[in-house]
Amino acid sequence: MNNSFGDQSTSWSVEENSIKWVAELLIHNSSTNESAHYLPILALNTSVYTNISLIVFYCIVLPLNVFLFASIVPELTRSSVMKLKLLVATLVAVNILWSVTWLFLSVAVTIIQESDEVMFILNAEEDGVYLQKSIWEIVAHQLIENLLSVQSIVIFAISIDRYLNLFSSYATNCENIFAKMFLVIVPFLTAATVFDHRVLALVLPAESAVFCRLCLLLCPSLLAVTLLLIALFPTESKNGFEPRFPMSMSIALPRVMLLVAILDVFWRTAFFFQLIEVDFEFHIITGSQTGDHMLQNFLNATYEVAVFIVHFSTFYLPILLMVFVRHYRTQSSSRFSQISAMLCCRSDTVVDYRCETMRSILADQKKRRSMMMSVH
Repeated sequence: MNNSFGDQSTSWSVEENSIKWVAELLIHNSSTNESAHYLPILALNTSVYTNISLIVFYCIVLPLNVFLFASIVPELTRSSVMKLKLLVATLVAVNILWSVTWLFLSVAVTIIQESDEVMFILNAEEDGVYLQKSIWEIVAHQLIENLLSVQSIVIFAISIDRYLNLFSSYATNCENIFAKMFLVIVPFLTAATVFDHRVLALVLPAESAVFCRLCLLLCPSLLAVTLLLIALFPTESKNGFEPRFPMSMSIALPRVMLLVAILDVFWRTAFFFQLIEVDFEFHIITGSQTGDHMLQNFLNATYEVAVFIVHFSTFYLPILLMVFVRHYRTQSSSRFSQISAMLCCRSDTVVDYRCETMRSILADQKKRRSMMMSVH
């Protein structure tokens, strides 16, 4: 693990104490060269191949999430919408924002690191420091940190919805426009306030605020796993309850979200152990040098896997939804047919003979009733 991140202008501080968060672990590379003449933007010093790999990856992930979001948007415009569908759409929207952030960041770093003029401006004594701090605040905190917090909050909200659905008195649909806006906006407001250690430092001591923020890194995902497990295995008194919506949304979706929540807990736990060592100098020891070495290697290995999962989550979430949840598979298939028909300049209209037959039957019945009334 890399405990030294070079330039302190790209760090947060609480009462003049430097604080590291998930964004800093993601952005900084373990090979950061502190003796370099120029301080790279955001102190990022990754190889060109790493930046190009991120660019290629997010060029694939971004259209995938946009396609899924475009597939599910039409049903969100209805007067009555399931809360679950609103939350899933919000989660996909977060993936889109995350992909755009990392795509532009990777492109910017690749271009800027090759430009001596830009690097000279960034390393100016006054304007350069202010510019670096401003970029760090916008990219690292307002985008990366907040989006990760929103992601965990939305997953937690989905788990609450699936748990409450076990009770017959729970209303799964939402009709009020303000209630819909509330479901979408509250996760972002919560991430910007409750999940901000600087806001917590206003009401708590500095160390308590940092530790509370570390706990919030894990708590929503852990609670989400617990609630989703309960939703998948209802008690005997609830087994007879008939779902009020397609089975794919009542069974397949909770299973998919449980897998997503478990992976979310894994990477957040790995980052948690890295952060308590960086911010609190808290080290886990086994009592023997060999055991300590093996434990440190294990924590470092899980951290490397966690970094991969953080980026890869924007890819496997839409794939899991479109493959294993029939509702989203149908929506995406229909949207894909429309797009392919538009590109190929052909009609994608498919006649549903079942509907046509039903219309004929209803029309015939109406005609017979009219004839009977005319006779009498």
